Amino acid sequence: MWVSTGMIIPILIHLAKGRSGKTLQIGSIRLLRENIISQSSSLKIRERMLLFLRCLGIVLAAVFLSSPIWKQVFSSRKNAGWVLVEKNRTALSFRPYQPLVDSLLKAGFELHLLEEDFPKTQWTDIDTSFQDTTLLYLPSYWELLKKLEQRIPATMPLYVFTGNKLNRFSGSRPTLSLNLIWTVLETPDTNSSWISSGYTTPTDSLRVFTGHSWNLGTWFQPVLLHKDSLAAGTSVQQMVPDSSTMMVEIFSPKGSPDAAYLQTALDAVGFYTHRRLKIIRTDQKDSVLQNPDWIFWLSDTPMPDRLHPKNTFRYSSGTAVTVHSWIYPAHRREGSENSISRMVLAGKDSSSETIWTDGYGRPLLTGEKKDAPVYSFFSRIDPDWNDLPWSAYFPQFILQLLYPQNWTTLDLMNDRRIINVAQIAPVLEADNLKPGEKIFQHKDLKGICWFFLFFVFCLERFLSWNLKKVTHE
Repeated sequence: MWVSTGMIIPILIHLAKGRSGKTLQIGSIRLLRENIISQSSSLKIRERMLLFLRCLGIVLAAVFLSSPIWKQVFSSRKNAGWVLVEKNRTALSFRPYQPLVDSLLKAGFELHLLEEDFPKTQWTDIDTSFQDTTLLYLPSYWELLKKLEQRIPATMPLYVFTGNKLNRFSGSRPTLSLNLIWTVLETPDTNSSWISSGYTTPTDSLRVFTGHSWNLGTWFQPVLLHKDSLAAGTSVQQMVPDSSTMMVEIFSPKGSPDAAYLQTALDAVGFYTHRRLKIIRTDQKDSVLQNPDWIFWLSDTPMPDRLHPKNTFRYSSGTAVTVHSWIYPAHRREGSENSISRMVLAGKDSSSETIWTDGYGRPLLTGEKKDAPVYSFFSRIDPDWNDLPWSAYFPQFILQLLYPQNWTTLDLMNDRRIINVAQIAPVLEADNLKPGEKIFQHKDLKGICWFFLFFVFCLERFLSWNLKKVTHE
């Protein structure tokens, strides 16, 4: 709320702002001199409505930033409980539970949609003509229940009816204070197969990835179609294959063996994927391409400012120390079975994500997630520094860097994986509400504050423009 003190600024501006002077043709100013002096020393607030709107806008901005809520007593007499259902769900899946839902509604339960803001609805208004698989990027059930916990009392009964698709569960299982009964609707055992993606190879063939999914898993199978079969009219649906060639530049000082180890890993990636991959090695800074897809800067010297690669892998400069440890992925406990004997010590950057660490938690590889990602390596691709050049893990890592696995929209639509029913329900805490204690529910007011803030801003601009127009006229 300290932001509201910003009202001092428009007040000072209005006090310092005076009317523009005018030249008056008069015969004598002897009788006016005393009056002019008295007026020049007075402070007057002009355009009071404009000042009021500007101060009001600052106050509304302060209230908006403070995330206001409306706290009101929740009456359990008006609501016997809630029934939460998904909007896009076939009527066939609800058929076994229809008598239960009808009895709950007759007992005074309210029917709400399990989505943002949990709007109240009627059973006849629920659209049951589409499967929920036609909708993508739906919020997690657990995240929705966390928001619901802030809106209703813990003692109110809740009946939740959902599916068990795995893509609707993410993160850790929450601990909630809710009187929750979770029912999982039946999901038929279905399989799906589709053409996920594809790209052209250096031999003018087409490598296609066919996706397969069922309740227990999803996998992708590569198929290589030669140009002879393509000419014969083989159908690959309406997929547009990737025909681009990735340009990879390796800069390493003359006499350094690092570039040779890296190129071996890149050659293995090209041989395995059948991708169009062009690798350029150089030890001259002036000959480095300006805009490659990838640049591996295997040197302590800084990169020239003229270079603007789409992705960068560089050595981190600093003091090299001798260590006896292993390379560990940052988000896993097990090691990669690659020892490290030398590394560069550097301070941790809060803007970078740690990908590898040593046994003491010091960063070995970090990445900056931005428009042009930059990866900083605190060691070297050299057997004198670590075991990466001899490890099968190294080309696998290079493969993940160059071609990360990203699911397409078609992959998400055809995902049939389900979660085990025993893992669905959150951990429910006992209600600690004392007898006679009032129950409150909170309503977010940020949307209302945003509306009034926008309205006041538009009104202030309109009034300011009219005043300027009148002044000029």
